[in-house]
Amino acid sequence: MTINNGTISCPNNATSCGNKSWTYSPNTSHSCAISGVTPSGATIKYGTTSGTYNLTTAPSVATVADSKTIYYQISATNYTTLTGSFTCNITRATGSTTIKDGSTNVNGSTVSQAYPNTKDLTVTCSESGTLGNISSSATGVATVSKSGNTITVTPVSVGSTTITANCPQTANYNASSATTTYKVTNGTISHSASTKKLSYNGNEQSCANVSVTAPSSGYTITYSTSQNGNYSSTAPKLTTGGSQTIYYKVNATNYAEASGSYLCTMAQVTLSAYSGSTNYPSTKTFTASTNNGGTLSVSPTSGSSNVAIASISNGTVTATPQKTGTQTITVSAAAAGNYAAASATYTLTVNNGTITASASNKTLTYNGTSGNNGTS
Repeated sequence: MTINNGTISCPNNATSCGNKSWTYSPNTSHSCAISGVTPSGATIKYGTTSGTYNLTTAPSVATVADSKTIYYQISATNYTTLTGSFTCNITRATGSTTIKDGSTNVNGSTVSQAYPNTKDLTVTCSESGTLGNISSSATGVATVSKSGNTITVTPVSVGSTTITANCPQTANYNASSATTTYKVTNGTISHSASTKKLSYNGNEQSCANVSVTAPSSGYTITYSTSQNGNYSSTAPKLTTGGSQTIYYKVNATNYAEASGSYLCTMAQVTLSAYSGSTNYPSTKTFTASTNNGGTLSVSPTSGSSNVAIASISNGTVTATPQKTGTQTITVSAAAAGNYAAASATYTLTVNNGTITASASNKTLTYNGTSGNNGTS
């Protein structure tokens, strides 16, 4: 009887002699070894070149670059040697793209920034890959630019846009992308307003006193004397002493309206008269008052070259002539509280004084003495 060699059995599946494949996983190695061979004691040799079986330990693969064709030889006593090949591959894993605002992952969420400030978003790609194409779905709302793996978002107008970041395929990962919703909100107008302190000069004076530092242009300021009244681009005015609360609004495209109020005051010194005259050496008096609460003072108070000098006590000004002529007397009120300093002038004319004298008849008797008109 003739006994022929047996047939070695190695199923065509992933654990035996079929193709093997794994998805890439960092720091993970996979053996390309064959198992499930009949007979169980068969000798298995491997090679990476056709016809060469010089490895007793199966190669392993860990990265896509490791993928290869494995050649095998299986032998056993009284069995016909079996040879063949299969692929042992690592396929690319699903890539990841992560968009961060600072340290916060904003994939699929919303990032807000006030106009006109830019914002930098950082992107992390699989295997530290370099950021690829980026886009903004609404360039009328915001535009994007990149440097390395940083996206700079520059606002154009208030609204929302979708920012997309793409990470290209790498050695072990497929290409990927991520999106975030970027919302541009109204900016804040930087401004200031303080009490407008005017001094009476007889003319109408503007109460405008709002300063805007951001935006630097393109804004409008409107005013009203009533918070809920009509607003105008022309600021209210004061002509005489007093005070007025000024309400204002500042508006600019892509900025939230700014509003507030401040006080506008006009300091005024009021005199009972603004000119007068006196005959030398008689004094002249008039009264003075102010609405600003400041201390009153007068000038000039001394100096022989002045036609007159002045003093003030309890609101009464006394002008004392020094010679004839015209003298301007200034009454000043010092700045106080919400009011500026103020002043008013009085023009004093000093006329010649009248000499007062008296005379009576005198009767003499002649006595013949030279230089004598006689004796009485």
